[in-house]
Amino acid sequence: MKIIYITRAAFGLLGGADSYLIPTYANKKCDVTVLSNFIPHSKEKVVFSCPDLEIHDVYSRNTTERVLKVLNHIYKIKPDIIHIFHGPDCLRYPYLLRGLTPNVKWVLDFRSPPVTKNRTELNKVLWRYFLCQFYYDQILTHSKLTIKDNLPFRFKRFIELPLGVELAKIPFANIGKLKPVKFVYIGSVTKSRQLFLLVESFAKFAANTEARVTLDIIGDGNAVGPINELISSKKINNHVQLKGFLPQHEIYKIMQNYDVGIAYVPYDKFTRAPSLKSLEYAAAGLPVLASDTKGHKDFVNRFGFKFDLFKNSSNGIIDAFECFLKDGVSHTKINNNLKVVKTFDWENLIENILIPTYTKLLKTHHNLTKK
Repeated sequence: MKIIYITRAAFGLLGGADSYLIPTYANKKCDVTVLSNFIPHSKEKVVFSCPDLEIHDVYSRNTTERVLKVLNHIYKIKPDIIHIFHGPDCLRYPYLLRGLTPNVKWVLDFRSPPVTKNRTELNKVLWRYFLCQFYYDQILTHSKLTIKDNLPFRFKRFIELPLGVELAKIPFANIGKLKPVKFVYIGSVTKSRQLFLLVESFAKFAANTEARVTLDIIGDGNAVGPINELISSKKINNHVQLKGFLPQHEIYKIMQNYDVGIAYVPYDKFTRAPSLKSLEYAAAGLPVLASDTKGHKDFVNRFGFKFDLFKNSSNGIIDAFECFLKDGVSHTKINNNLKVVKTFDWENLIENILIPTYTKLLKTHHNLTKK
């Protein structure tokens, strides 16, 4: 089975774990080629590479040239499936190229909800996604809760391909402390993530406890400068530190140095989105302190995770930290999460969901051509 994956940005980009790990693990089962858009002079960081993958850059500022580059690779590779991660070109490619690829099945994959606040721009994005339904054979989504954010008017069935974790690469933290003091947040450090609330709440918590508690923030984004200024102004450098971004394999290693993983997700447009880091914390054997968003509640109610949920308010966050310090670590919850998270291993997701989806699409096509 030959698969072409088309990413919206550079392969291995920070924050795009699904779009680079799906092709990586699918490559173990199929003949995979990735077409990516490596935008010159972009400030976005590449944190992952895969030497085993065949990756081609199709970026061009000229739309026609970009489409022709993709078409050229399609003619050379002759894929069975073209799997596109949502983005600016997700309508353009099948609209212009589907008629030239009658034997190819097209798959559209939503890995996050729209994040723009501009209503006019949001309407354009949603209209593009709506029209995509006429040109794709299958819709995939990372969560059944967020599909409505991308397709509020949906007439095509979708398949949920959840967030995945690389279980074999994540060392077990083997938490032994009853009283956790080393907390970590790993993720985006953008203004839209509203980390100021988390930092200020932790500062108040640290000031009112005798234990020397620390919070490390690992990640990058446009809020790094303002958050550093906040840390300096409140003189909490001994308690809160920004560590910057790390390659994915380094993140896996350092998680075992902490006592608690914080899956802080702001309300608003992120509330239905599941949290990848909550899964990675669970896989590392860390207790998970998580915002009480719909996405995290879904993980708890539908899959059986044992997360300690908190409200996204100063009092809610402080109370959660104080309860952890008072009650200590629950090894029962840790062991439960270790069992549940196995379902989300990328090896399992690719073998049990993605490959069967491809196979069914191709089987449908072959049955139609026989008639």
